[in-house]
Amino acid sequence: AVVSTQSTGCSVWRVTSDGTVGNCWIYDVDNLMLWFVLAQVIMKAFSCIFLWLAWWWYPTQPAISPLTSETEENEAISMEQIKNGDTTPAAGELNDVSLE
Repeated sequence: AVVSTQSTGCSVWRVTSDGTVGNCWIYDVDNLMLWFVLAQVIMKAFSCIFLWLAWWWYPTQPAISPLTSETEENEAISMEQIKNGDTTPAAGELNDVSLE
């Protein structure tokens, strides 16, 4: 059975003339504080458990490699072409362009 933290932290309940129990009039602050701290500790424990499970079961991803020397050379060549005013694309760069 689930126990409410408010019901365990109440010292005096309002009781109507017909005997039904209403809301809490006076809370036991020490007991209520204990239940709230306990709830936080339990939630933090679940959080740590699920974080560890995710770390344990999730596959590691390969690291992204830095730029290779080939791509640096291609960038350097294209920068030289721009500096020289040659803006025509090299062979093989028109694959996706359709000429009409």
